[in-house]
Amino acid sequence: MGEDGRSAEWLVDECLTVGPDEQAQCRFDDSASDREVWIVGDSQAVTWSPAVRGALGGAADVQLLGREMCPFSSGPAVEQQIGEFMRVCDAHARTVLELAEERLPELVIISYGAWWVGEGYEDRAADTGEQLAAGTLAYVPRLHDLGIRTLWLDSPPPGADPGECLEAHAAATSLDACSAPLQQAQLQRHVVLDEALAAGGVDVVDTLGWFCDVDAMACPSIVQGVPTWVDRTHMGAAAAVMRELVVADALAPLLD
Repeated sequence: MGEDGRSAEWLVDECLTVGPDEQAQCRFDDSASDREVWIVGDSQAVTWSPAVRGALGGAADVQLLGREMCPFSSGPAVEQQIGEFMRVCDAHARTVLELAEERLPELVIISYGAWWVGEGYEDRAADTGEQLAAGTLAYVPRLHDLGIRTLWLDSPPPGADPGECLEAHAAATSLDACSAPLQQAQLQRHVVLDEALAAGGVDVVDTLGWFCDVDAMACPSIVQGVPTWVDRTHMGAAAAVMRELVVADALAPLLD
């Protein structure tokens, strides 16, 4: 857990924020072909890289084009969260769209960690999910007009503190710290966002069951001995690799 649990693409290749100067170092030539799959969004984009690269198995190169703090979305909900930095994020999204016109990737995967609902976010609008989807769908048609397919992979919801879970394991005490409650508002945001993006032509995979027991409304920190989070909001490299097969199932029909 912690920083050491992050992916090499984050720690070594420094692809947390991929501006023009980082594009080359954050393009992974895993394929003998010129096929490309991109991952865009905020800091969640780089966390999906191990799963996507493994799932592709060399069938395509992977270009990371995420930017820290910048969901691939715009509008009031985003501006409330990141303030004036939204100007930077909008500029980054425009750069991604312009680059797509030049390189025509086969697929753009979108992921961002906008779980700005529930306890602690009582000042957020009730339609936060709708706003986020609308902001993403403001960008997506330009990709679709180019014949580029899009896939939404929701990030894991905020988790429990990994350090507290490790301490509980070491002390053989209650493992309540190893599970985070899934709040009803979070579940609703996930459902609304998935449904709205799908209605807008984005291919959507319901990822929530990959991380949480929805029936129990709980998200365990450790699954089959593998920690999911390296901090409260980011999936670790081992957890991403663990989900390689389900990501492969999601990608296969989009790359035939």
